[in-house]
Amino acid sequence: MHKSHWQQTSLPKFPSVSRSGRYDVVVIGGGITGLCAAYFLKRAGKKVCLLERDRLAYGDTGHTTSHLTQVTDTRLKELVRDFGQDAARLTWQAGAAAIQALESVAREERIGCRFERVPGYLHAALDSEKDESDDLREEAELASKLGFEAEFVKSAPLVNRPAIRFANQARFHPLKFIEGLSKAIDGGGCAIHELSEVTEVAKDPLAVKCGEVSIECDYVVIATHVPLMGKSGYINATLLQTRLIPQSTYVIGAKAPKGSVPDASFGIRAIPIITCVSIARRGTTMSFSAARTIKRGRWKIRTSVTTALKDCSSNWCRRPFPIAAGRDKSLKPTTDCP
Repeated sequence: MHKSHWQQTSLPKFPSVSRSGRYDVVVIGGGITGLCAAYFLKRAGKKVCLLERDRLAYGDTGHTTSHLTQVTDTRLKELVRDFGQDAARLTWQAGAAAIQALESVAREERIGCRFERVPGYLHAALDSEKDESDDLREEAELASKLGFEAEFVKSAPLVNRPAIRFANQARFHPLKFIEGLSKAIDGGGCAIHELSEVTEVAKDPLAVKCGEVSIECDYVVIATHVPLMGKSGYINATLLQTRLIPQSTYVIGAKAPKGSVPDASFGIRAIPIITCVSIARRGTTMSFSAARTIKRGRWKIRTSVTTALKDCSSNWCRRPFPIAAGRDKSLKPTTDCP
């Protein structure tokens, strides 16, 4: 598998589980969700065993766009309509709290993951002439009413489309964060095991099995991309699996000239289309010597990878950067971006 930009970072390696034992909690899944769960459980005084079938951050976490936002894919007005203002506010507050938690952990554990607060723009579609200004303005007013820093702008930088500007969103280097987090978890009665595929979750007593090895515990946290069977039983687990739609998400990276891209994230709804990340620093001054342009689109599995990537490259990566269309060769695809 092609390694993303983030995966150029070497993570510590942990041994496979080789003997049975007992812990307060077993966490299944070594992505950012599982590692964060294990970290906070350890801080709460629990003895935790984390099991990962491959290597840490091998899946989604290692191929993320790295942007952090409280803004949900479902528009705020839809949340208010379906669940009420209090529930909608709590949903967004939870996202903001999660970002704050990551920032606090990075600071307290002294993890050099390049965590930075940046504005996020939720903008109108690039490939449509429809005027979305009224809709975006209404959404911004509602967000402000519920206590969030949001303002409508007639033209967002880079994309030149009507947008909502959300302050204090963030970005970071996910694998550098994972590197620091894993070091803080392992040891002190807690353990991380890679290359340890869970084959069964047994009852009475509750135990997680990896082949012949059995880890007894009081609680199990399933933090995998696709849920495992757990204790639900074969029939219920099978019914859940039939409701899942296999999808692939693609990311394209490109380098842009210094100073040509603002340091922010941009997206239609909450899915980031462009995430700009500086990759050079001089002292304490940030230098935009390059940026990564990212498109995330979703295609059901029947769509070919070639078609999907071609659509990404032609319709999105180049649109905000006319110089990429052939008149200027300064924007070129890269192979070392996520």
